[in-house]
Formats: sequence, C-alpha cells, structure tokens
Amino acid sequence: MSPPPRKLTRRRPVRGPSKLIVVICGGRRTEPSYFSAMKQLFRKPAVRIEISGDGLDPRGLVEIAIKRKRALLREARKSKNSFDKNFEIWVVFDRDEFPQILEARELARKSEIGVAESNPCFELWGILHFEDYDSLDDAKQCQLRFAKCCPSYDHGGSKAIEFVSFADSDEDRIAMIDAATGRAIDGLQRRVDEGTPNGRPSTEAFLVVNCLRGN
Repeated sequence: MSPPPRKLTRRRPVRGPSKLIVVICGGRRTEPSYFSAMKQLFRKPAVRIEISGDGLDPRGLVEIAIKRKRALLREARKSKNSFDKNFEIWVVFDRDEFPQILEARELARKSEIGVAESNPCFELWGILHFEDYDSLDDAKQCQLRFAKCCPSYDHGGSKAIEFVSFADSDEDRIAMIDAATGRAIDGLQRRVDEGTPNGRPSTEAFLVVNCLRGN
C-alpha cells in the first residue's frame, strides 16, 4: 500500500534580522541627498535607514551620534522590536578646515561609531563615480570639478546630488558605485603609502554605501 500523499504547503519566506542604520551627515543637503538615493537603490525590506543632515563640525556630529546610540540602547532594553536591538551608526563629514578631526575620530572609535571622512569634501566621492581624481584641489575646486562631471549638481546653489542623473539604469549606476569604491580604496592606500593617512584627496564614503548595500 502506497503512503498517503504529503500535504504540500508553501513555506513562508525567511527574512534576515531586522536592522536600523543611522547616518548622521555634516552637510545639510549634499550627503543626505546622495544617501537617500542609496536607500532607494538598495531596497532592503529588513533594513530601516535614518538619514539626517545636521550641519555641524565633526566632533559635534560624533556627540549627536553618541546621544542617538544611548537612546537606542535604552529603547532596546525595554523593546520587543528587533530594529531596536540591531543597529549601526555612522557619521559622515568633510575635512575642510575643521579642527579636532583626530579627537572626533578617536571619540567615535571609543563609542563604536562608524566614521566616513572625505578630504577635502564629499564631492570627491561624487567625482570618483566618473573618473579617477588625485589632485590636491581644495573643496571649492573639487565642487567645480564634480559639476563638470555631473551637470545636474548646482555647486552654487543647493549642492544636492541627483544620483539618478548619473546614468540611465540602476545597473549602470551600481557599476559606477563599484568603480568609485575601487578608486576610493586605491586613493586611501596612496595616502597611507605617502605617510598622510586620510590626507587630501581621500574619501571613506564607500564604507557607508557598503553598509546600506548590505556588504
């Protein structure tokens, strides 16, 4: 006698652990507009992303990040929401002429806050989507160069980055991100070899992109 047929049921999809990613930016428009586009590009159902542009110096950003972390830890102790138990916090800032950069980085390290610094400015990361760039230009010159690479960027106005204008398809945009990441890593290594870690020009912006992407 043959065994009775098994009842076939569709398994529920297995979701990964929920996660909150907090990105606190020094710029009010440039960085938030770019990372908001990453949020749309790398849609992750199990990831919630919180992006802010606070317009503060690096140390001030780290202090805000520490306060946010303390609040999240308090919520996690009394919450059943998995988002509150699994989070990552990043601060994104330009080197510019800000003092206390090293102090800000050390404070972030001790507090387990991620840091993504761009020297001289975040627009360097934008340029690397289009071409290699190893010039000692200051922030203004870097912004002008990015405007030539990406005409939708208004260096004299809002300075928001319209990432969708970089290419005609998401596939091409992702390829540009991959190229920019490789160039940024090479640039950071050149600065280390020269004895000037995080010197001009260099950017760690890809670290946040990789986090949002799930890498």
